Amino acid sequence: MANYTGDGGDNIQVGTASDDSFDYSQGGHDTLSGGDEQDSFNMGAALDPLDVIDGGSGGETDFDSVSIVGDYSAGLTITAAMFIDIEALGLGAGDYRLTLGAGLGEVGQGFGVNFLPGANGLLDDSAEESSKSGSEGG
Repeated sequence: MANYTGDGGDNIQVGTASDDSFDYSQGGHDTLSGGDEQDSFNMGAALDPLDVIDGGSGGETDFDSVSIVGDYSAGLTITAAMFIDIEALGLGAGDYRLTLGAGLGEVGQGFGVNFLPGANGLLDDSAEESSKSGSEGG
């Protein structure tokens, strides 16, 4: 397992064939690739439309997640170009107005959103076509 941390610039980071942890909550337009296995990406309040996060295609045992926390009340659309082979989004304490684009999640696994304690706001997942998409918590 490797741990990676961003620096606020436009970072490019490729993970290993093992489980990896990425903390790129410092900002910038980041391009992150987790490789195989189960990877976690912490974007804090810094996720933006120019970030690209690729969890890697590891089959049905590969489960990659992104977590955000903070003020997203101005709105953000999360697209399949931003999240490649990402199966889950965790929303920590903060205010959210998010739209999920079509095609999120790895084929056969779908895409889920978890509202953690302190997460408030609006989630529009009407374009998400995955049969396993959903949200929970609140």
